[in-house]
Amino acid sequence: MEPSRNRLKHAAFFVGLFIVLFLIIMTHQTPPYAFARNQTISTESPPYFTQLTIPKPNDALSVHASSLISLPNDNLLNAYFSGTKEGARDVKISANLFDGKTNRWSEAFTILTKEDLSHHSHEYIKKLGNPLLFLHDDKILLFVVGVSMGGWATSKIYQFESALEPIRFKFARKLSLSPFLNLSHLIKNKPLNTTDGGFMLPLYHELATQYPLLLKFDQQNNPRELLRPNALNHQLQPSLTPFKDCAIMAFRNHSFKDSLMLETCKTPTAWQKPMLTNLKNLNDALNLINLNEELYLIHNPSDLSLRRKELWLSKLENSNSFKTLKILDKANEVSYPSYSLNSHFIDIVYTYNRSHIKHIRFNMAYLKSLLK
Repeated sequence: MEPSRNRLKHAAFFVGLFIVLFLIIMTHQTPPYAFARNQTISTESPPYFTQLTIPKPNDALSVHASSLISLPNDNLLNAYFSGTKEGARDVKISANLFDGKTNRWSEAFTILTKEDLSHHSHEYIKKLGNPLLFLHDDKILLFVVGVSMGGWATSKIYQFESALEPIRFKFARKLSLSPFLNLSHLIKNKPLNTTDGGFMLPLYHELATQYPLLLKFDQQNNPRELLRPNALNHQLQPSLTPFKDCAIMAFRNHSFKDSLMLETCKTPTAWQKPMLTNLKNLNDALNLINLNEELYLIHNPSDLSLRRKELWLSKLENSNSFKTLKILDKANEVSYPSYSLNSHFIDIVYTYNRSHIKHIRFNMAYLKSLLK
């Protein structure tokens, strides 16, 4: 009986070991999707550069945190929060449409109030924060930050959807990102499409240690998988763009001592060790962007005396070194850029002195002229 009992114990041990190893292998397998590539931008036209100021709501003293998308008809949609000041109870999410034929922005219109969000989510909403637009198939998605108590560290993310016409957002869900309090999650930068018809949304956790996260959505815009791409702390607002066979991320540092870091991936769920670059990030928002297989960065200077007083465009010269090509704008504050691409133009919007949102449009021929 004793040898038989030992054999059963050994068999149970090896079966258990096999199950554990199988689960480990499954969690490290290559996912059945990859990141989609950015569209190629035409280089045929002569150099073009223009700068516009976007009309704001008449009652808004402050506007900030814009998010820009290109629409299928070559128009643009820009959303941002407007009100007395950031975090004020009168803040609402406003938007403007850009007509690609006339090169003019519409008057501002409201797409969401805290009362709307409170009604649809069945939660008390004290204030609204960052909006984020994303065009996915034939729908416009709006992700927005809402706070019920305290400050941004207690925020949640809510998802809305709209048809292309008319633009009228309907509540989809509150993103459930933690089995506990589900607090302190925020968004800033645009998602990246995946080859299975879904997309990956970069977001971040702000309470205590502050770290980046990636949320995978399926083709029907449902959240499916949450992953943490690294063990970094004090890294906010990940900016994600295609790179080589996968993608690359840059982060906003929540520490003035840290250098700007880049992180590349082998697959959408397997990320490499982060790399230091020649730039510092002084807790400023940024955008990493792939333009015709070259990487560029829209950012503020590393010099503390110029913090948020200039907005720069830089190019990645090698694996971890950027070269500044142009100062896009100067003011008391030029910050929080967002970009969008179509087959002809690169469009950038950003906060100007917290009083306006400005829009810059240029093409690849203009960008090439900066490289000479």
